[in-house]
Amino acid sequence: LGVLITHKEDSRDDFRAGIEVFFAEIPRGYMVKYVRHNRNLLILKNGSKFRYLIAGTSEGRKGGLGRSGSANYVHATECAFYGSGDDVAEFRSQTSSLYPHRLQIYETTANGFNWFWDLWDMAVKDPTKRVIFLGWWRDERNALPIDHPFFMKVMPDGLATTLAPLERKRCRLVREQYAFEISLQQIAWYRWHLESEKAGDQSLMDQEYPWTPEDAFQATGSKFFTAEALTNCLRTAKQMPFQVYRYKLGM
Repeated sequence: LGVLITHKEDSRDDFRAGIEVFFAEIPRGYMVKYVRHNRNLLILKNGSKFRYLIAGTSEGRKGGLGRSGSANYVHATECAFYGSGDDVAEFRSQTSSLYPHRLQIYETTANGFNWFWDLWDMAVKDPTKRVIFLGWWRDERNALPIDHPFFMKVMPDGLATTLAPLERKRCRLVREQYAFEISLQQIAWYRWHLESEKAGDQSLMDQEYPWTPEDAFQATGSKFFTAEALTNCLRTAKQMPFQVYRYKLGM
């Protein structure tokens, strides 16, 4: 009993088309033919059923997932952009906790400190869950060769170019956390992409191309404080225990 959840209809259609391509390319010995495959449902001849659900992106939207039945396999894509975290929580309560081959995958780019951040933080601490972070530096294509015409534009001193303080700090964090050494060619690509594709917006770059998980979750929306300052303060506040005060007014 499988479920694929997307945040909007065109994403669902893309995934459905991808699954049809998989069916066309699966080796004959592994092929299981399907009885029905439409925009909402895939039924295989072996009795397996796969549903396509749309979570929606409207804030506070409820009811689209929670009453959709049970599942032992879940793939939720771009889930940080779903409209209702409560709806997802209700849906997750309907998933199997007994089937030995159950699997739930929730993957997305970050979208600030929303319900997905809480889910990530919980998964980090839960021994029954696993978190997998994919930094921009894991993609070997994110690098400009030394002979690339853009390389010298962003690295004016070539291989002797000095890293900026933020670059130096984040390279060190990646080295410490993942034992990975980021090359100057990768730094060159990062600088080019930041200026050319993200118009120098460091906050947007961090969200879409984070160095570490902490970089991915960004707090924005203020004209007076930097995104980095807001993010650090909000991250600290979320770690503080909730405190309740009672006030008694007298004469």
